[in-house]
Amino acid sequence: SIAGIPHTGPGVCTSAVCMNKIVTKQVLKSVGLPTADFLVIRKDDYLKNEDYWIGELVDKIGLPMVLKSPCQGSSIGVVIVKNKQEIVDAITEVYRYGNHLLAEQFVEGTEITMPILGNEELTVLPVIEITSEREFYDYTAKYTSGLCHHIIPACIDSETERKVIEIGEKAYRVLDCTGLSRIDFIVDKNKNR
Repeated sequence: SIAGIPHTGPGVCTSAVCMNKIVTKQVLKSVGLPTADFLVIRKDDYLKNEDYWIGELVDKIGLPMVLKSPCQGSSIGVVIVKNKQEIVDAITEVYRYGNHLLAEQFVEGTEITMPILGNEELTVLPVIEITSEREFYDYTAKYTSGLCHHIIPACIDSETERKVIEIGEKAYRVLDCTGLSRIDFIVDKNKNR
């Protein structure tokens, strides 16, 4: 570590990349790992031609869509947009947290997370299914007792679990994770991917 303080988890570069959802998605896509279709819009570009960008979001991402601030955690700055009338307010909310907006295709399915330990040799811990009593696993659901549930092991079939582990290990390696990290997934209920 830079400060000379021992820690568990990835180093500075990996932590920075993984905290930036745009860069993470670009890295995963560059090596052929699955990630929801996405579009990145800089705030200054959006403000120059709002109508154009709203059209691009609807045409390229479709509805529903997920708009998010790329460098926040705990689902802060994340908005699910169901119709065109909600887009402007959602964009305004996302830009409260920074100058970039990440728009993703909404994927309906089972939310799971996979913890991995290790450096050269990896140990995959049980895959966990996360359910929420709210629309999605947002900040309130994460930090309010009783609004989310963690199911261990996840209620997915063995073939899906095998694919999740394979993808998770590849993502862990390509992102250069070490120590302890967690890879999050949504298993698409319509395409089982």
